[in-house]
Order: sequence, then structure tokens, then C-alpha cells
Amino acid sequence: MSAKAVFVKKAQKDNPVAKKGESYWWWKFRYGGIHYSKERPRQSQLENSPFLSGIRALEERLEDLSLDGTERDADGIQSEVEDIISEIRSLGDECQEKLDNMPEGLQQGSSGELLQERVDECESMASELESISFDDYDGPDVPKEENGEGPTPEEFTDWIENKLEEVQNVSYGGS
Repeated sequence: MSAKAVFVKKAQKDNPVAKKGESYWWWKFRYGGIHYSKERPRQSQLENSPFLSGIRALEERLEDLSLDGTERDADGIQSEVEDIISEIRSLGDECQEKLDNMPEGLQQGSSGELLQERVDECESMASELESISFDDYDGPDVPKEENGEGPTPEEFTDWIENKLEEVQNVSYGGS
């Protein structure tokens, strides 16, 4: 279950992040203390489940990917996506391990079904990200073709922006 963040325009008194009169955000889980932030909390911070918090953090990393228009930057984006895929698979492996360690009777219950759904969704998300190829463009500095035509830096920027959009459209669909 996720917490709801509340924005306070003016603090009535000092708190860990804001002095009296300053704005801040706060949220609280059912069991636990109040959390404060000067910035709007991200979805990963509002999740009480370590699994969902981890998945949301990985989705946020995908959302935060950006480029500076260089081929080197494309390699960096590809490397970051590969790291995220690895972490998604690790989360799925943790769920599979928990499922395997459950007694057989419980594996068919709601907890077992939830774990299996998480394993399947992690695999699906990782596979979808892996299917996005960064190898189908050689960059703006490839030799010109015989007719003098070749990719321009603008074409490269368009290509990498499309790749980023593909990557950022991948999300976790489970619970």
C-alpha cells in the first residue's frame, strides 16, 4: 500500500526539513513515523513494500534518462538500461526464491500467486527492455556512403530520442 503525500505551504513550527513558514511535504505509512521532504516525494518513496519501492525506483531511473546528443552518451544510456535490466531480474529472482521457499500448499494461495505475478512481470519488463536495440545505428561519424549521403548529428539525435522514448514507455504492470 502506498502513502499519500501532503503538501504544506507554511509550516506552523520547525520540523526536520523546514523552518516555521517554509513549505514542505510529509507522508506516513500505516505503521511507522512521519517522513518529511522539501521536494515532492517520488513514487518509490511512497511505497511501503520493499519490492514495489525497488521497482518504482527503477522506473524512475528509466524516466530520468536523458542525452546530450553525443554517441558516447548513447553508450551511457545503453549501459544504464543494461544495469536496470539486471536489477529488475534480481528483484524477480528474489521473488522466485521466496516462492520456492514457501510450503507447497501456500504457493497456490494469494501470497504465492502474488509472488508468481511479480516474477512474471519482472521477466516481461526485462525482456521488453532487452528488445530495444541500441546497435542499429552507428552514430553520426560513420563514413559517408558512396553517394555522399550519410547520417547527420540531427538524425542521430532523433534516433536516440526515439530510443529513449521506447525505454521510458516500459513499466511494471503487476501489483
